[in-house]
Amino acid sequence: MPNFQLAEWLISDAEMLRHDEELTRIKASLGEGGTDLSANNAQGIEDAEAGDPAPAGSTQEVAAKVQYLYGDDLGHGRVNWKAKPTHPDDPKSDLINKDSGYVVRKTSQGVNHPWEMHSVIVRSPHIMKILRQILSDYPGISPAVDHLTLDKPFKPMLHHWDDFCQAVERSDDFTKQHVEGFVLFLKEELAPYFEVLKNADAHGIIEHQNLWTIFPPHQLVWTDLKQHHSIGEVEQTKLDQFRGDFVVAYKQTVWDGFKLMAKSGAVGIPAFTGTRAIAGLNAIPLLRKPDAADIGKVVLDRGRKFLGLLGCHYREYLGLGSFERPDDMLERPQIEWEAVSGRVVLDAALWNGKVGDRGEPPNADSLPKTDREISICSPMIKGYSLTSKKWYNLFVDNVSDIVWDDSFSGLVLNNTEKDLLLGFAQTKLSMTTDFDDLVRGKGKGVIILLSGPPGVGKTMTVESSELGSDAAKVENNLRQALVYCKEWNAVLLLDESDIFLQKRSATDLQRNELVSIFLRLLEYYDGLMFLTTNRIKAMDPAFQSRIDLTIHYPDLSESSRARMLHISEAAVKDAITVKSCLPIIRQAYLECNEGGISTGPRLVMAVTDSGDQGQWLTGKYPTKGFFGSKFSSNFSANLNKGLPATISTISLYSAQTGQLEAVVEANALTAIKTAGSAAVATELLSRPDSSRLAIIGSGVQAFDQVLAICVIRDIREVSVYDLDPARAEKFIGFLKEVDGFSAETKVAQSAEVAVSEADIVCTCTTSRKPVFKGSALRPGTHVNAIGS
Repeated sequence: MPNFQLAEWLISDAEMLRHDEELTRIKASLGEGGTDLSANNAQGIEDAEAGDPAPAGSTQEVAAKVQYLYGDDLGHGRVNWKAKPTHPDDPKSDLINKDSGYVVRKTSQGVNHPWEMHSVIVRSPHIMKILRQILSDYPGISPAVDHLTLDKPFKPMLHHWDDFCQAVERSDDFTKQHVEGFVLFLKEELAPYFEVLKNADAHGIIEHQNLWTIFPPHQLVWTDLKQHHSIGEVEQTKLDQFRGDFVVAYKQTVWDGFKLMAKSGAVGIPAFTGTRAIAGLNAIPLLRKPDAADIGKVVLDRGRKFLGLLGCHYREYLGLGSFERPDDMLERPQIEWEAVSGRVVLDAALWNGKVGDRGEPPNADSLPKTDREISICSPMIKGYSLTSKKWYNLFVDNVSDIVWDDSFSGLVLNNTEKDLLLGFAQTKLSMTTDFDDLVRGKGKGVIILLSGPPGVGKTMTVESSELGSDAAKVENNLRQALVYCKEWNAVLLLDESDIFLQKRSATDLQRNELVSIFLRLLEYYDGLMFLTTNRIKAMDPAFQSRIDLTIHYPDLSESSRARMLHISEAAVKDAITVKSCLPIIRQAYLECNEGGISTGPRLVMAVTDSGDQGQWLTGKYPTKGFFGSKFSSNFSANLNKGLPATISTISLYSAQTGQLEAVVEANALTAIKTAGSAAVATELLSRPDSSRLAIIGSGVQAFDQVLAICVIRDIREVSVYDLDPARAEKFIGFLKEVDGFSAETKVAQSAEVAVSEADIVCTCTTSRKPVFKGSALRPGTHVNAIGS
């Protein structure tokens, strides 16, 4: 490795002059001519050091001493500082003047290259006292050392410049005089970065290489996580040398099931050329967000909600969830996202494999107290979906309390047996005694068998979770399900359990093994379990002593079957909302694209000469076990009679048996599905910052369209146009009665006026003529044409 020249200016504590002016003066006093930086002047330096001390009180008393040093690069950042370019095994140890307050070091790559700033070593106890005050918690800086090396571009000093200046201002006169030269030096070196921050403040722009200036440690950083605010505290920043990303490392508070702890995360800002708007970056200092105050309120409320979910909780969920999928080609598992809906159990302890005693819950003294501490709580929490039987990281924002329905009262079963069932369940779930069988651990469970032919409602008595169909994994899955039920005090339904209950034989050894495994697990299960079977007469005799209650479901009468199969319009509205359907619609479109859902051709039949007609749609969903048809009658004259113009009915059938499973009054379902489909498209295609919505037509479809769009975009203004202004006013009145609807509303004078101001347009009309001119749309406006 060739030698390269290095120079150090040793500047005393009390320097009053700029270092370049002082350098010229000292060179002149040494007779160097002020230009020669070669090794020939080393003797002159030594002579200068050995000269008589300056008279007390003179300017030279505070003047800097100068040394010209050479260094051999030994690799790994090591340099031997020498007065002459000698062999690296003969270093000097006393090259730095012990009286200097700070050492400014510059490097050069050779004679024909300029000198460049390298670093500064602070040795003055007076300066160090101030730096300890302002940099005590700065990453990589220890307050215990007696000297400090700051590398260019002096990030800690830029990030704490105001604190530094205030600390100097608070100092006594001697200290102010002592550090004045250091302040002047830093001002000169940091001047370009002060300009960077000035442009960032005034114009909101920055260059990639200067991103570090706006991300000081301990500042709050905002990132977008699947359209959820994520706030963390900056730990450090660095440039990814391989990818070129500027990486912001941050920490958030997470819950592992036992304690709150800090967890590190990172976000990379991809490289870009020139300047870019800070507001358009994927990671932004929270204070530089225009809506920082609004975001602060949201994350503070969410943080409090997060702290309220510590422990084990049973909740409803609707949104995306992430899970890890092992990848044999990569060292770390891949993070995947999918729609999650339905009931979940939030239990980080069980996620981490903790069964049994979980210790004491966190007390109030150990919880975050300040708004800042609460705001950096993780936006996600661990949960288990009872629908997909998988663990996920779930968004706290999308967790809600369960609205319990009264499905048990609708069960088609005589009241005596219903009361018996409910009594067994309530007794078991409320048991607090530690009663055991003669053998410890046995006899604590309650096992209820529901028997009867298919389609009589056995499974509907309780809501089920699938166990799995792979025989090799059944035991493991069953053990896991039993553990979960015990930990969560849950009811387990083992549907279609004939393979476990059937009498053992001498010819089917594999099934015999499953029966034996199931018998053994039942012995030690101490929860509440429901089993369903169609073949009670073929049940193995060994189960008779394990089952506490058997209820037989007889064949349903025609009236009972009709009562069970019919789902009314009111029941649909009570059961589902546009918001609850969005993840399901997203998933359905994905499966349709991948061939998991298929539809048949539309069949249309004219009914009257005036254009009234009937339409049939068919489809199948094999993975869910259903196929079905939708029939719609379209009679436009009904509007004049006060009747719906369209009436829809859906019939669902079992893909296994072909039996009718449900008949659904589908008008409300159609409106919700249409609005949800439009919302999914809008989420993918409209600008994320869209805030103004125009609705053309104020009929039945329009209401759900507004609510759906408000779910996926932060709509601040809704403009409604209808041929009948009175109907538009009435429509707005209905919107204002919806809980949580806060957008400003107005009736537009024309369709063109409505769409000209909108970011998103929804046409909810059956008009066969254009309702507005395309020229009225602004560039980038998203349009949903409903009914076109």
